[in-house]
Amino acid sequence: MDDAGKLKERGSSNTQVYKPYTIDMNETPYDIKELDHEVITSLRRKGQKDATVGGHTFRSGAGQAVSIPVSSFLEAAGVGNLDLPSMYSNHKYIADTTLQSSAALRATGINLAISISCARKDVSVFETQDMNIYCDMFADSEPTWTTREDGVHDEFVSRTGSGILKTKKQHGVKLNFRFTGRLGYFSTSIFLGSLTSAIVLLELPGKAVMLLALFCLGLLSRVYYSCQSQRLNLRHQVHGFAARLINAKKSYEAIVKSDKMDTHLDRATLAKEMTESFHHLCEEKDEHGEPIADPNKPLQKEELEKMTELVYQGLDADHEGSISLDEYVDASTSNEVLRVDQIVQFFDDQRQRSCLEKLFDDAKWDIETDEELRKRRKKDLPNETPRPAHAADIFMNL
Repeated sequence: MDDAGKLKERGSSNTQVYKPYTIDMNETPYDIKELDHEVITSLRRKGQKDATVGGHTFRSGAGQAVSIPVSSFLEAAGVGNLDLPSMYSNHKYIADTTLQSSAALRATGINLAISISCARKDVSVFETQDMNIYCDMFADSEPTWTTREDGVHDEFVSRTGSGILKTKKQHGVKLNFRFTGRLGYFSTSIFLGSLTSAIVLLELPGKAVMLLALFCLGLLSRVYYSCQSQRLNLRHQVHGFAARLINAKKSYEAIVKSDKMDTHLDRATLAKEMTESFHHLCEEKDEHGEPIADPNKPLQKEELEKMTELVYQGLDADHEGSISLDEYVDASTSNEVLRVDQIVQFFDDQRQRSCLEKLFDDAKWDIETDEELRKRRKKDLPNETPRPAHAADIFMNL
């Protein structure tokens, strides 16, 4: 009560919320000058769907704080007078008439739970559209003892500790804030930058070109696909390996001009064969002995000699000073898909094959009789050979 006998409200104050997404009443107010859009705040009771309670809508311009008095929080929570019994601080207790004689809120105190949810009106809006921040504040009250005791005056006049200490006990309104929300907008520049980075990281241009080359160019795509994906048939690889092995042996015999197994290829013979093989690439000289500039004949005599020496050292694996038939044949078949030891294992009857190898090995390594071969070939032979429609079909059937 004041001097005039009127009821004086205790604990009333104004609370300034300087950042809608977080607040601590014990901290120094936070400056929100970095906000460049309007903040629109609506305050209503928890569980109510109406936009505002009593017209409590607060607007703050760009860079300005949102100032909401405590009385607005009390009104939104359904507490219009602190002299009411504590049951009126929560709508759950209003129907309970046994609490009519409970103590007044001014004497007990009250706890206000404020939930703040801030978001933009439409998260998917562009920068040029509505960028204002909309904050929904939900107030709920709960009767509780909110006692605060402060030392306001003390007088200690002796070293023994005797003196006078005056304290002040207060009951008031306690506010608890909980903040949630999501602020964002659709940025075209960020989207395009992210999309470009994703395309580069995933190597999509190269994959698109390969897809076009392998599947969209008709006959050319078939040729490119054959070059890009090698068709592997184990039986055909064995057939080709044996044929190339025989060709290597015959070429060795033709070079050394002998079919004896103990014949060796010397350095001079190899140099002669190398010179004849690379003759069309060796540079020519005029009548004065000067080299004739020709981009189609870049190989010089000294370079050919170095190449010959390098090849000779590579073919002479045992370094005995000559190249044997075995060394020549091994070098001729060094780029084969199948190695000799692998081919031998396919014909090893004592080798134990795993379950998965038996399941996925579709090559038939069993030797068929002549009669079985004739029957299978007759079965696989078509009754009538289809006639190609144009030259491309003839090429593909080769």
